[in-house]
Amino acid sequence: MRPTLASVWHPIGGVSILNLGRERYLFHFYYEVDVERVMKN
Repeated sequence: MRPTLASVWHPIGGVSILNLGRERYLFHFYYEVDVERVMKN
């Protein structure tokens, strides 16, 4: 999943992605701008 996201989306401040299992992921964004971009789309 990480390579796919990296190829189509480039967060400004960075993001950490943790695989929680069972097709669940935890995204930790480092800048509010990135969170706002995700929430708008």
